[in-house]
Amino acid sequence: MKRVLIVTRDPVISFRQMPGGVDHTPDGEYQFLINETDAEVDFVVVVGKGLRVPTEFRVAPQNTILMTGEPHSILEYPKGYCSQFGLVCACQPEIKGANVVYTPPLLPWYVGVDFSQNSDNRFTMNYEDVKRATPDKTKLMSVISSDKAFSQGHVDRLRFIRMLKRQYGDSVDIFGRGYREFKDKWNVLAPYKYHIVIENSTTDYYFTEKLFDCYLAGAYPIYHGCRNIADYYPQEAMTCIDIRNVEESFRTIDRVVRSQEYEKKQAILNQCKQLSMTKYNLFQQIADACNRLDAKACKQPVTLQPAAHFFSLHNLWLYTVGRNYYKFKGCRYREQLK
Repeated sequence: MKRVLIVTRDPVISFRQMPGGVDHTPDGEYQFLINETDAEVDFVVVVGKGLRVPTEFRVAPQNTILMTGEPHSILEYPKGYCSQFGLVCACQPEIKGANVVYTPPLLPWYVGVDFSQNSDNRFTMNYEDVKRATPDKTKLMSVISSDKAFSQGHVDRLRFIRMLKRQYGDSVDIFGRGYREFKDKWNVLAPYKYHIVIENSTTDYYFTEKLFDCYLAGAYPIYHGCRNIADYYPQEAMTCIDIRNVEESFRTIDRVVRSQEYEKKQAILNQCKQLSMTKYNLFQQIADACNRLDAKACKQPVTLQPAAHFFSLHNLWLYTVGRNYYKFKGCRYREQLK
């Protein structure tokens, strides 16, 4: 069995996403270890900025993998940081290099997680629970947002949510920080026929748990986000909108509800749930990355530096000027939603 070390800061990445809660793929080819940095392994996978300090591993240099998780509008992965790795699985078209392949970001499910609990007790659903769930759809439509604004995508979302609330009133339930807060995402997806999914970015390759959590909970997505999403999920499994065109988005939402797309698309929604649990399961994504490499390659000491070790003018602008600029732009929309 090939051993894969996953280095991550995300406490939600866990084996609850594996059938039976085991630490290996169903075919027995790969075993995963999470943050066991002293272990003897064949591959090292760093998730985003998972490294906090310089860390030495004994592994073939070409078997070090970076899996990205944020769009360029939120974070730049510096060129020097990326060049350390044998393989970079990038969700940012801006990342270039001979060691780069373009893939969706590596993200866990957020349904079945109670964030009001500590890390030992926060999981409310495992793989089997999600797989067999067939929730009763007693409500019409929900959307999850937050009142944060440190990118143009956040500002666009705040503006759209303000207009959505004006247009639909109590016909749509708005959840998230600054609106109606919730403990477990399952509870704000599972009861609803439709869910408006708003990504923070509209670049190629970048779709997140916002979409696959929707499928896991059996809701029909009205989607704003990834431009090439049809490369990953069937086009008929969602209806796309552009929240920057508010009036057209509202016409589309009205048409979707009026034509009962949720009822019509049960078979394809079930197919997308299966895709989300298998092909786009983070552990399968890691296995797919490892399949590109040679587990028998000669091992040697390899030291990987954290992302903070490398300078990025883009990040400097984002963290100083950019975030304050977008925060100011978003203020008037936040105030109007109160």
